[in-house]
Amino acid sequence: FDNIRLTLKNGLVVHEGSGEVGIFNIVGLFFISLHSSFASFQFIALLSPLFRRGAGDEALHMKTITITDPTQIEEIIRKCPYCIVGITDLEGNPYAVPMNFAYQDGVIYLHSGPEGSKVEMVTKHPQVCITFCEGHELVYMHRQVACSYSMKSRSVICRGKVHLVEDMEEKRRVLDMLMKQYTENECKYAEPAVRNVKIWEVKVEKMSCRSFGLRPSEL
Repeated sequence: FDNIRLTLKNGLVVHEGSGEVGIFNIVGLFFISLHSSFASFQFIALLSPLFRRGAGDEALHMKTITITDPTQIEEIIRKCPYCIVGITDLEGNPYAVPMNFAYQDGVIYLHSGPEGSKVEMVTKHPQVCITFCEGHELVYMHRQVACSYSMKSRSVICRGKVHLVEDMEEKRRVLDMLMKQYTENECKYAEPAVRNVKIWEVKVEKMSCRSFGLRPSEL
């Protein structure tokens, strides 16, 4: 088997040859050591995919953890330039749209024009799901094993109901928060602009947060 090379990576024996990559866990290696004849080695090489689900398989996969610390969760939210708002449209179908936001004390604030399809949707179906995601980096445990690849990132998913704010002073307060999310410049708002803007207030009823694409050494 001059065209097959065995290497040890992440606790697994990797054989590479003839344009293919296979994985042996320790069970496969044990059988190779017991039956070192040419025929036995060839047989084990052909069966190598059967061993991929063994104990060593865990070394191939990136890890996902749940984040519960409120400070970390808020840090993730504030790092995001926008959020994805999942809405139910007038026909009952899912509809997702990116929107600018502000966040304070468990409440997400969004804004839109006074009319339009989004306003009609949340008026009829106020329940929404809002997703934040930051830090996108392609990572892997073995560069030639597809299932070892992952996207290193952190996400927050929030659920709640949209309440449309009508009070003018509250609108100005929320507009200030929205602007501070994106700029340190002080901004002013014309009376007609405040009157016409729709401010969405979403009190978070349920929140989950996860970190993806972690190596075991990062846990």
